[in-house]
Amino acid sequence: MPKFLLDYVFPIRNPQATAVIYHNGESSITLLYEDLSNDVHQISKVLIPICYRNCVVVSAIKQLHHLIPSLILGVLKSEASFMYLDPDFPLLKQQEILKRSKALIVVSDSTKAFPGWKLTNKVTVFGMNELHVFQECLPSETMNLPLPEEWNIAYLIHTSGSTGTPKVVRVPHTCLLPNILDLRTESVFSQTDVIFMASPFTFDPSLVDLFLAVSTGARMILVKPSIKAMPSKLAKIIHSENVTFLQATPSFFLQFGPQLSKNYLLYPSSPLRIIVLGGEAFPAPKTLSEYCSPGNSTVFYNIYGITEVSCWATLSKIESNEIQVDLGQALGKTDLLVLNEEEEEIHQQQGGEGYLWLGGRRVCLLDDETPHSIKKPVFRPTGDRVEFLNGKLYYRGRKDETVKRMGKRLNLHSIEILALSSGLVHQCCALLDSNQLLILVCSGISVVDHLLQFFQDNAAPVEQPDVIRILDSLPVSKHGKIDRKKLLHIIQTVPKYEGTLNWETSLENEWRNATGQTASDESNFILSGGNSLSALRLVARIQEETVRPLPLLTDILLNQNWKEIVDYIRKETLIGCTTSLQKKSKVQIFQRSRPSSQVLDVTSKASTLELKQIWKFNLKKCIDASPLVIQRKEGDVVFIGSHSHRFSAVKLDNGQEIWTTELPERIESSASCDLDGLNVFVGCYDGNLYCLDALTGRIFWHYSTGDSIKSSPVCTGPTVIFGSHDHTLYSLSTARGELLWKRTISEGSLFASVAWDGNNRILSAALDGTCSALDVTSGQLLWTIKLSTPIFSSPVWCSKSERCLLASVDGFLNCFSADTAGIVWRFQADGPIFSTPTVADKRIIFGSHDHYLYCLDEESGLQLWRVGFTNTIYSSPFVTSVIVICSDTSGYLKILELATGRLLAETRLDGEVFSSPVMVDQLVVVGCRDDNLYCFELNH
Repeated sequence: MPKFLLDYVFPIRNPQATAVIYHNGESSITLLYEDLSNDVHQISKVLIPICYRNCVVVSAIKQLHHLIPSLILGVLKSEASFMYLDPDFPLLKQQEILKRSKALIVVSDSTKAFPGWKLTNKVTVFGMNELHVFQECLPSETMNLPLPEEWNIAYLIHTSGSTGTPKVVRVPHTCLLPNILDLRTESVFSQTDVIFMASPFTFDPSLVDLFLAVSTGARMILVKPSIKAMPSKLAKIIHSENVTFLQATPSFFLQFGPQLSKNYLLYPSSPLRIIVLGGEAFPAPKTLSEYCSPGNSTVFYNIYGITEVSCWATLSKIESNEIQVDLGQALGKTDLLVLNEEEEEIHQQQGGEGYLWLGGRRVCLLDDETPHSIKKPVFRPTGDRVEFLNGKLYYRGRKDETVKRMGKRLNLHSIEILALSSGLVHQCCALLDSNQLLILVCSGISVVDHLLQFFQDNAAPVEQPDVIRILDSLPVSKHGKIDRKKLLHIIQTVPKYEGTLNWETSLENEWRNATGQTASDESNFILSGGNSLSALRLVARIQEETVRPLPLLTDILLNQNWKEIVDYIRKETLIGCTTSLQKKSKVQIFQRSRPSSQVLDVTSKASTLELKQIWKFNLKKCIDASPLVIQRKEGDVVFIGSHSHRFSAVKLDNGQEIWTTELPERIESSASCDLDGLNVFVGCYDGNLYCLDALTGRIFWHYSTGDSIKSSPVCTGPTVIFGSHDHTLYSLSTARGELLWKRTISEGSLFASVAWDGNNRILSAALDGTCSALDVTSGQLLWTIKLSTPIFSSPVWCSKSERCLLASVDGFLNCFSADTAGIVWRFQADGPIFSTPTVADKRIIFGSHDHYLYCLDEESGLQLWRVGFTNTIYSSPFVTSVIVICSDTSGYLKILELATGRLLAETRLDGEVFSSPVMVDQLVVVGCRDDNLYCFELNH
């Protein structure tokens, strides 16, 4: 039997078959097996002269993720062992891992060297991309020991520490091979299979996916890491690529929710044959049934293992009638051992609970172990409690999840099982905080009272939660598991301190509490004994003391010294003083559909008016968003985003860039801001709403929804409200982005922006024609109506908020009573209405696909005038006390007299215009699909 992974890969079966498809969010890259084979050859040709058997080659790939499979295979062909270095780790941690791993070579897609390493070679691979080869300037200790053939190392991986102290695990080829062969046999893999790579390459299931694919000639689907946190986009990719095999954590799978799962993954004719879930407790069978459409035939497996015996140890096929899911049977060459508290073995026949140990004949080397320092069979502790029951083995929680409460032992996993058994919860996590409060955090639930009643009826007093918290989704680590530390940090209230300590004294105290040491100028927090959790607490404490977000403090705290930390906080608090003064200064906000009270003397000299371009600012891709302008005495600033992912702040007077922040995906949402103009809010195609510092462009916080955000958020003061294409309306706190309420009213996506009456009501409209009025504070539904056609135009309040306007694609502008939703009047244009109306001076102005701009009487709905344009009008008109500014899709920008509709001035941009113009004093700004933001001056 072959003992090397590559023995099952080469020669390539079908060079012209697709090996890898990589999705980066905007486009995809395809590699054939021929491309893969060529890359492997080029990489190994460079590595072989500088490698020896079992030396460690580290991948530090930051951008070219589609080349990682080629790099892994190229390293193995060089008879070296492979390790993937997480590019998001802090530099100090990366250096520590390189040292502990005794790495000989680093291969990166960046030319930037690690401290103490030098660039020695490069290799050109698929797409004329270059991979750069680094070696240490002064080679340190490496593991150059001849190993018996059965101990040849395939890859190294670092444990997270969930089973104890973090370790370096050296995995022999002979340890992973049985997993590959067993899963190939169980799942009957062939060249027609399509495998979705759900795990990052820091998590060993990714290697199982890789070798299942390349050993059978199957196709691999990879995505940009940020897309894995976007359930809607991810589900559509899996659907479009006809994925047949998905191996993931339960948390990764549950993020899709029942609706996305039924629509895109588990529908009746789905090609997705097999879903294998492992790394966490298996979901409740009832939850799985809610994710499957009737008639779906996808087979689920529960798979179990630990990194110390990489990768998997047991496998269980899920039957539809199972009430609880067992761990299944041991995989090839794997032995199981269950010991009780007295370390006596518990046998399958006798039954009972104990702690599970894995290994036997499949053994990895941990840290500095060598084949000579251990003797088979070797068993590794999992830290998991299990039970033999009726001849089957069941997971009962982790050893470190057993806590003392009310003087009794309690396993937190049992609380989670009980909550899931209620059928009221899709996903949950039980935590015990520092005050010994039992907190149950849930997602997929809307009625807390029912769950509380369930616990009262079915749980012992020690199992009753003190608090039930609802989150939209539970945070997950890069490996797809619930991140309990991050979750606890999210739900914990920062402790309130007595007294009036300044931030410097607080910093000294918090540092001393976390590290046990007094800091000097050169002290580093991590090297002094701090950790990431204590760092988060320290940052929260200092932010509370300074009453200001400090977005870079965590990174500086983890990577730099005391002096640099203090300097940063001092600098930010000085900015904070300036901000406090600015907060008191008067600001004016100008944005689309928001009438301006500006008084311009333009009609007396109408014959000489002109629009003169004074600057344009390039945003690299087309601009569909409308500008936001914040006017303050220090200067007027324009904020706008584009499909290039860039969101920029630009000086209004000269077009000079102040700052640009790049978001993960395209931006179609028009920005808004808080009432003081200090925080700017904008939605993104990645499903997040971002809050940015208006002065610097730093991201204060972001909130994730289930799909793209194209609507413009509305700030009511303490809250910001917006809709998402996931059909849900959200209300967040402006200060921290915490969810206050959310409501799904219909099945329609929310493209239109919310309208606020300035008091306690909002209007929301959906693409399925549903329009609703809600209470701002609670999200309570006041009334809802359903039109027969979709709504793209945003709803609008009339002057006294006693009426509201709603336009739809059937060409009707509807005026409703704001209290009863009864129809007051209707006006029909000759084409669909996508333009959001503007109400000013008892007039209503809007555009239509019929190429006309209309002006109606607000009270009666009668037409006062209409003006023809050359093409469709998508944009919303901007109205001052005397003029109207509007554009059409052909790029024509026109200035009209408000009273009569008389043309005063016009110009034409160099591309299509879907952006709405905004006017401040004599300056007009508007975005264009030629990638530019334009500014025109209206002159006599």
